[in-house]
Amino acid sequence: MENSKSMLAVALELLTKSGKPMSFFDLFNAVAAELDMNEEEKKVKISQFYTNLSIDGNFVVLSDNTWDLRERVPFEKVHIDMNDAYLDKDEEDEDSDSDDDEQAKELGEEDEPSVSGDSFSDDESDEESDTSEKEEEVKKELGV
Repeated sequence: MENSKSMLAVALELLTKSGKPMSFFDLFNAVAAELDMNEEEKKVKISQFYTNLSIDGNFVVLSDNTWDLRERVPFEKVHIDMNDAYLDKDEEDEDSDSDDDEQAKELGEEDEPSVSGDSFSDDESDEESDTSEKEEEVKKELGV
């Protein structure tokens, strides 16, 4: 007889009965055992199980890929203030930028490269002078 329970329903039951968080692999193996999954089925379904756990509002991931029921975990323990996350990233960027500036100065590079129209015209005039010099050399060789 095929078990009609979903993996999430079984996970919910297992975590409720255990009364404590479980590592993802322990939880998955317990769910797979409850649903009589063979090794091939486990390989196919493990990623979908992880995705479903992540999306379902009844579950929350804690440290070290340990999962628990959201109702048992205080909000402060799972909530991440995104302002802090962005602040940390901004501080890292500032540190990185100052390191880059110091390295550039050590190498004698300018802070910002010049991208003006003049730089293109300089390149063109260099090409023109190279071309005219080559033409002169060819004319001399031909005696013209």
